[in-house]
Amino acid sequence: MWSLRFDSELEPWAIVPEAHEQERREGWADAVATAVEERWNPGGAVEFSQGIDAVLRTLLERRPAGVLRDLVTWPLPMAWPARVTFLLMRSEGAVDWGDRGYRSTVYPDSPFGAGVQYTRRTPADEAGNEESVDSVIVFDRGDVALCVRVHIMPANMYLLVIGEIADAISACSLTDDEGRLFHASGAEHRVPGDDDMWPVALSETAAAHD
Repeated sequence: MWSLRFDSELEPWAIVPEAHEQERREGWADAVATAVEERWNPGGAVEFSQGIDAVLRTLLERRPAGVLRDLVTWPLPMAWPARVTFLLMRSEGAVDWGDRGYRSTVYPDSPFGAGVQYTRRTPADEAGNEESVDSVIVFDRGDVALCVRVHIMPANMYLLVIGEIADAISACSLTDDEGRLFHASGAEHRVPGDDDMWPVALSETAAAHD
């Protein structure tokens, strides 16, 4: 069984409980909602509270195959969080990210070796009047790849959390089902499946290919 571990505290991230972590799941949503509300919604605006609750329910109920860890944080006073998903993907069947509007750069420094970061900017007139960014960082071993999925978010939010994303990657280690540490041997262009995306990302992807 593959195992992803973090060797330090992940401030400011909240780690979404896995399905088998029943005790954590029972109190996790309430604890996270309380922390977010205290920081960003001291006046108790109902719409904000409902938005937070909806996001937390989705995170608990929807866990795509291959996901190792889901991290979320709220750096801005909005219900939509910054979300980062660590997941495994088979190396076969790679697809060129350039076809999806991503630009690639080398991700040189990680516990897994070098990877490739694919980043896409969506202009404001295509993203609800606010420029948005999403990216995927791929560390490929040859048979499987660790993909760090940075879900779509406003560009100003992305700039606020990019350092924390790098810290989270630097703090983790991954072992395979034989107990071997994961190390990348290269990187391929690939596209996550629909289950790896938020609904808004799915609608934008569909619209781009109509």
